[in-house]
Amino acid sequence: MKNKTYDLAYKLNTKLLNSINQRNLNCLNTNYGISSEMFEEIEDVINSVGIDLKKMGLKISRDKLRDIFEYDDGDYGIEADLVTIDGDRTDLTLITVLRKIENKYILNYRQIVVM
Repeated sequence: MKNKTYDLAYKLNTKLLNSINQRNLNCLNTNYGISSEMFEEIEDVINSVGIDLKKMGLKISRDKLRDIFEYDDGDYGIEADLVTIDGDRTDLTLITVLRKIENKYILNYRQIVVM
């Protein structure tokens, strides 16, 4: 896999996390198709490990993606371990898909899970 793809995946996942941290529902809906109901589910998962997004944000652990792999159709599956903004470990993993549509890459949110 090309470093460009990795760098783009990291950048887009970081933007997604920033929107989650800022609770920017308009951006989450417009850019990632995340409805307010989906965001409530995201918050519930994050709260389940003792993190309150109103007080503490999340970022990608060690500033690198845990796994990125190419599907047969050319899309990329991405997994990123998450830590708090202060660097404290969590059991959360962000799962997304990077898709190329008409020479443009789009990040699709799949889920945040406790692993």
